[in-house]
Amino acid sequence: AESPAVHRKIYKGFFKRTASLYAFWFVVLSPITFFIRDWFDEGFLPGLLRFLQSLLFNSTFRASWYLSALLLGMLLIHALSRFLRAKTLVFLTLPVYLLCCLFTNYYGLVQEIPFFSAFRQGYETIFISFPNGFAAALFWLALSNLLAETKKRPSRRTLTVPVLVGLLL
Repeated sequence: AESPAVHRKIYKGFFKRTASLYAFWFVVLSPITFFIRDWFDEGFLPGLLRFLQSLLFNSTFRASWYLSALLLGMLLIHALSRFLRAKTLVFLTLPVYLLCCLFTNYYGLVQEIPFFSAFRQGYETIFISFPNGFAAALFWLALSNLLAETKKRPSRRTLTVPVLVGLLL
């Protein structure tokens, strides 16, 4: 396995490249984005808060949620990987990903359950979008972290359950 210093260097490089890509397209698309999003319609301070909320937890320009999700998710997984094993991270993030799938693919079923409806409303008050945000990325980033740490190809037996669950969802 790589040393922690090498691991940090790889993460840092990937994070910088992703942040640069996000920043480039944000600058290029900012005139259109600020016009479309109407962040500052209710004044400067509420607009600034809405802009920062979108920047950190959702998306600024159209279809940028995956870049911000990748950046925030990488930070979270990297920080948590210092305290938790990679397999534990995968196990803990799987239910979050399954909730994202249930909210998007089977919206009517889960949304009708009061607990899930209240959970989603509370979550989206802060993070704007549950399915299109960093929560959806956490499982895949944790799985990538696990694969990077093990550096060996998973066996068919190991992959059978996740593939079957994925096919069923």
